[in-house]
Order: sequence, then structure tokens, then C-alpha cells
Amino acid sequence: INGPAPLVSLGRRALRSGMRALYERVLETDSYGTPPPFGGYIVAANHASHLDMGLCKYALGEQGEALVALAAKDYFFEDPVRRMYFENFTNLVPMERYGSLRESLRLASDVIRQGYILLIFPEGTRSDTGVMIDFKPSLGYLALSNKCGVLPMYLAGTHDALPKGAALPRERDVAAHIGPFLPHERLGELVATRSRAESYRTVSTHVESIVRRLAPRKFHWTLGEAGRTPLAEYLAARGQRPASDDEHGDGNGTA
Repeated sequence: INGPAPLVSLGRRALRSGMRALYERVLETDSYGTPPPFGGYIVAANHASHLDMGLCKYALGEQGEALVALAAKDYFFEDPVRRMYFENFTNLVPMERYGSLRESLRLASDVIRQGYILLIFPEGTRSDTGVMIDFKPSLGYLALSNKCGVLPMYLAGTHDALPKGAALPRERDVAAHIGPFLPHERLGELVATRSRAESYRTVSTHVESIVRRLAPRKFHWTLGEAGRTPLAEYLAARGQRPASDDEHGDGNGTA
């Protein structure tokens, strides 16, 4: 559903201004760390609020305009009005949550190959409680199959500010903590002797460990009992596995 080009351009500028005002005037937003000065990579972050994508975009600075995220088609594009809005005025790409995983991964790969920055929430869903769950192996699949790097990012305070179900911000302090960029070569070294399936899980777990270590002490509660240890490793040491694996098969959700 394509809107008139002048209207789309005007709407995008207005939304950019509104988003900037939200994070600079309504919220008290901080960003720590420096993103790479190019596109064609993946941002992997924890997810507990609708504020998360905007915060990632804000943290990337000038590169933020190149940020694209996959979004649930049945939620964001469920009727013609919403569909027209999100297709014309946002950088969201619709994905089938309950359909073909292969098609969703293909869309994600297209975004990376076109030089954009793909935002992935590897937990697969927003956290209801603000506590992180395990990162799914689809992150590793996308990074390795597209031979691209990954930028870990921990998002602080977004659950307190706008938890699932809230309409207006309740708190003001939010922050993005940017980790070290992991180039494809580094990821390749991590998985050099592993099978394909093990490689995907290894990359996702490694990125999760970095994201967890980025959490400031004030937000260690969001790490749950596992703390800085990736949840899958923490549970495996206790003879358990993440609940998400039990509930969602192989747990390959991408957004």
C-alpha cells in the first residue's frame, strides 16, 4: 500500500523529529559505546519494551536511519490502516510469526545484503517481566550464512519505562550500552571445528554472554538467576533446558 511520495517523505521527517523529541526531551536517554561507521551487520539486543527499537536507532546516531527490524505481520500489519502506516513510515519488515521460518530468514538476509543494519531481538519475544531469556540460534544462522558481523547491545530501563501493556512511559531513565563489534572473521574462529547446528547456537550464546555482561549493576535483576552466564548454559549445567525450547520447538524466532 504505497502512499503519495511527498506525504511519505513529510511523514517520515515528522516521525524522526517526534522520535528524537521522545528520547531527548520526554525520556532521559544515555548511550555508551561506539557503533561501527558502516552498515551490513546485525544489532542483537535484549527486548522488554516497544521503546527498544527506537532506543537502538537513537544509539546508532547517524547510522540509525539504516536500521531495519522484522516485525510480526499479524500484529503490526493486521489491517489496511496499520499496514499503510508501517509500510510507508517505518523501517519494519513484516514477518510471519506462525508461518515459514525460512521466509522470515530470507527477508532478514535480504536486509543485510542490501547494506542495512538489521535489528534482531534474539529472545524471540518481548519479556513480560523484564528478565532476559535465552538467545535463539537464528541469530547465529543469520550472521554465519550472510558472513556479517554482530553488534551486541544491552538496553537498560525500557521495561521500567514502558512495559508490555503500558500506553505511556512510567519512568524516564533509559540507556543503550553498545558492546564490542564482532566481525564475521571473529565469529568464524569461534565455530571453526563445530557442526552447522552447533555453530549457530555457539554464536548466539556468545553474543548473549556479551549482552549480559553489558548490563549495569542496577539492572542485574534483568539477568535472572543465570546472571552473566547465558541461560542455556546455566540450565544445561543443572540438567535443564530453556522453557522456550520446550514451548517453541527449535526456538528459532527472529524478532
